[in-house]
Amino acid sequence: MNEEYTFETAFGAVEIQTNDNQLSGLQFCDHEIDLTIPSSFQKRCIHQITEYLNGQRTEFDLDVAIHCTPFQQRVYQEVMAIPFGKTITYAELAEKCGGSKHTRAVARANATNTLLILIPCHRVIGSDGILTGYAGGLAKKKRLLQMEGALPQLDLFA
Repeated sequence: MNEEYTFETAFGAVEIQTNDNQLSGLQFCDHEIDLTIPSSFQKRCIHQITEYLNGQRTEFDLDVAIHCTPFQQRVYQEVMAIPFGKTITYAELAEKCGGSKHTRAVARANATNTLLILIPCHRVIGSDGILTGYAGGLAKKKRLLQMEGALPQLDLFA
């Protein structure tokens, strides 16, 4: 059974979806904070996400359930391989996923990412260093990259 839980972080409210000790969704949101007691797995998720957003964690140790196409899975594997504090461009990511003709498909896969932060699509930037496209909003993308020490030289928004 899929359960949702919303909690406050230094970046604002975050909603997680869990299902049988697997994290299936993680999004920034504007929902009201849950006042109920989270499950033990949700507590573990909350702890690790909070540590990351406070700059105290660079990797996660959580079981996840990703429901996606084989192409999206390939994109997400490449995105998860981007080290903390580093960025790559959509064009570079497309090359890793089959060639430059896949740039729009790569961008679309990132746009449908339901596990923000864990699949760190905020680390993918425009070829000219411009911060573009992030489901959590460009201000959060900028803040995440600043927190990681990865903000590109050009601090511009599209």
